[in-house]
Amino acid sequence: MFLDQVLDFPDEHFDGVLVWDVLQFLSPAAAQATVDRLRRILRPHAYLLAFFNANEKAPAVPEYHYRISDSKTLVLTQRGIRPPVQFFNNRNIERLFQKYHSIKFFLTRNSLREVIVRR
Repeated sequence: MFLDQVLDFPDEHFDGVLVWDVLQFLSPAAAQATVDRLRRILRPHAYLLAFFNANEKAPAVPEYHYRISDSKTLVLTQRGIRPPVQFFNNRNIERLFQKYHSIKFFLTRNSLREVIVRR
C-alpha cells in the first residue's frame, strides 16, 4: 500500500506535520487513511498544519510545490492547475480530523483554508 511506502514511521515519531494542499487531490478514502496514519505517527499533543482551497465552486485549483528553504523561508511554486478530487468545507474538515483533540480554521486572503489540528 502507498501509505506503507511513504509514511512508514514508528508510532508517535513526529512533533509536527505539514500537509499543505495534498488532501484535496486524494480520494475520500485515501485522504482519511492518510489523516489516520498521520495521527498514529504524531506524538501526543503534536500539531498538524494543513491547507485546503476554500473556493468550492472552482472547477480547478492551483497545485503547488512547497520547499522549506531555511528556518524563515518557504518557497512556493505553482506546478499547474488541476481539478480537485474533493472540496473541504469546515464540516468536512471536522469529520476528517474527528479523532484529533482540537482543530482551528483560518481563511486567508487568497482563498486558502489553513487548518491547525492538535493530536
